[in-house]
Amino acid sequence: MTEELSKDRFEQVVAQGKDVVLSRCVQLVLEMAENIRDHLSRRQSHGKPAFQHETVMSEMGEAMAKVSLALAQGPETQAYAHTELTKAAAQLSKLMGGHGYVTGALADKEYWVRMLGLWANEVQP
Repeated sequence: MTEELSKDRFEQVVAQGKDVVLSRCVQLVLEMAENIRDHLSRRQSHGKPAFQHETVMSEMGEAMAKVSLALAQGPETQAYAHTELTKAAAQLSKLMGGHGYVTGALADKEYWVRMLGLWANEVQP
């Protein structure tokens, strides 16, 4: 489901309006969570999958709570929704450590969540 997030694709998404931008940001954050779950479920730490460690599950839960909070916002508070999604993306990115930056997939998604959020907060309704 990951697509190349090029400048042209960015312009296509933002041309569709703020609602589409918000939903695309949610989709990117959820894709990040899925990538992290898949990666950390395969890694062993202290005899169990790294994803099952309390700190990882706590951070993941907190990030997903931010996504839920963002989805609960109305159109008048989309700036707040984008702020929460940006925080969730940054929090998820940290769960992957250096691997997320080496592979590029998570870092790219975090970047686009941040850029789309900045764009949406700058555009007047």
